[in-house]
Amino acid sequence: MKKPYEKRIRKEIKGIEENPMHNESIKLEEENNFSKLIVTLPGPEGTKYENENYEIFFEIPNDYPFKEPKINFKTSIDHPIFNQYKNGIPTFALFYGEDWSPNKNIKDIIEKIYFYLSPVETRIDTYFNKKYRFIFNKRPIHSLIKNTLGHSLQENQELAFVGSNVPVLNGFFTAHCNHYPIKIKPDDIWLLIIQAFANHIDLNSYSLKKIFC
Repeated sequence: MKKPYEKRIRKEIKGIEENPMHNESIKLEEENNFSKLIVTLPGPEGTKYENENYEIFFEIPNDYPFKEPKINFKTSIDHPIFNQYKNGIPTFALFYGEDWSPNKNIKDIIEKIYFYLSPVETRIDTYFNKKYRFIFNKRPIHSLIKNTLGHSLQENQELAFVGSNVPVLNGFFTAHCNHYPIKIKPDDIWLLIIQAFANHIDLNSYSLKKIFC
């Protein structure tokens, strides 16, 4: 009996075979079993992943596309994001914290995996484009960044601008962009809070004068 998702999976496989984005290939792990797929993705040039073909296993749930597929690297890979998930890479880790939705597909997942393997030079524009700006504007860290920098992030702001003003934030971005693990201590967080507090007072000195005088 055909699974309800089989028609869609057939269509997605055909789309990838006819128009691969990064020379990837896709196949069924078992003949006539559309619930288990293997994608072979070449590592991007200019990274430590080049000259390697990574096999990625996709397990399709019965209620796909309403439920996300389970994703695992079959090929060993040294990557701080992918290595931390031993029981499958959750899609929210690939889509900037967004929940899975039926309009996403396997091709979208492949694109995000390739993105995280790519060199930092090809990704800086994306960090300060709609996706990361959405996260900054929707979460409390936006206020912390605004107070630390003295103003909000601007549309075409350079990554280097953030780093030159806030070393702690620069460390976060540099580690993430270059796939390095990072460890932080409580003192690092306190330093960031103190910087933000000092800038907040400096920017609002007149209105806060009665509190400190």
